[in-house]
Amino acid sequence: MTSCALSQIRWRTGVDWGWSIDADRAGARAHGYTLGMKTAVSIPDDLFRRADQLASQLGKSRSQLYREALSDYVTRRAPGAVINALDEIADELAEDNHAFAAEAARRTLARNEW
Repeated sequence: MTSCALSQIRWRTGVDWGWSIDADRAGARAHGYTLGMKTAVSIPDDLFRRADQLASQLGKSRSQLYREALSDYVTRRAPGAVINALDEIADELAEDNHAFAAEAARRTLARNEW
């Protein structure tokens, strides 16, 4: 709720309900709630149990596990995601290859007389 909306509530009702944006956010965090979109999803019981067990093993809440899983799912299916991932791998391999080639050349030159 915006401060403008809070002002409108106070003006229309003549009552200061004691709400503030920061207090609402702090209260939500203090009680374990997030400010993000809440949704309900139906999943098979077995999948729920496995996800619950994994969340427990990782020391995460179910919500955090589901957020991370959905984010990963959406990211992997973004246009160009596979190409971008392959490009990143190729760049990393190229950097490693340059370092390897430079070290091999240095050792070869160190063993040979000029």
